[in-house]
Amino acid sequence: MAIGIMIFAEALLTLAVVWGILHEDKLIRFERNFAAAVKARVRYVRRRAAAAQHRRINARVLYTPTTVVGRMDDSRAA
Repeated sequence: MAIGIMIFAEALLTLAVVWGILHEDKLIRFERNFAAAVKARVRYVRRRAAAAQHRRINARVLYTPTTVVGRMDDSRAA
């Protein structure tokens, strides 16, 4: 059984190589489209991960502390 599967896989691979040689222009176009799709998907996943991280950071902040910076009033200094 295993030998039959190996022979089938080798025959399929051989046919794919022959088809690639005969239709090189279609194969190149497919490779470019595939690479562009993978690149777009990676960019999408990274953006979603960054957005999720920002949401987690913003969810942890309960308040925004503020401080007043400046000089003291002269009436209180004496």
